[in-house]
Amino acid sequence: GVMAMAEEKLATLSAAAPAWRESSAAERVALAAEVLSKVHEDEWSRAGDWVARETELNLIAAADRAVPGATVRFVFGSILSDWLKTYIAATSGRESLARMEEDAADGSSRYGPIGLGPGAPGCVA
Repeated sequence: GVMAMAEEKLATLSAAAPAWRESSAAERVALAAEVLSKVHEDEWSRAGDWVARETELNLIAAADRAVPGATVRFVFGSILSDWLKTYIAATSGRESLARMEEDAADGSSRYGPIGLGPGAPGCVA
């Protein structure tokens, strides 16, 4: 079921972690740019009928799914696009992000702010 699929995807990501860790900044920027181009092509937003399943999960009646479905696609795409653009600019050295005063709870450094666009908490598209 869903849990098995999630575990499989997490295992794939985990197996790829060493290669990502050893990759150069240029390789990471190239991959992020490739993902960004796919986000802009918009094929992802219709793949696997995930928007309909998302609206169903949120208990939205089938007849009422058009607007919430479009909102889900818009917000998710905007957040992903903004994050990738920021990552590419920061990693390629075109832009620097200020280090935040406090590190994350796990001790890792945090940088920002990174705009969330219409995905910011409290923002209604």
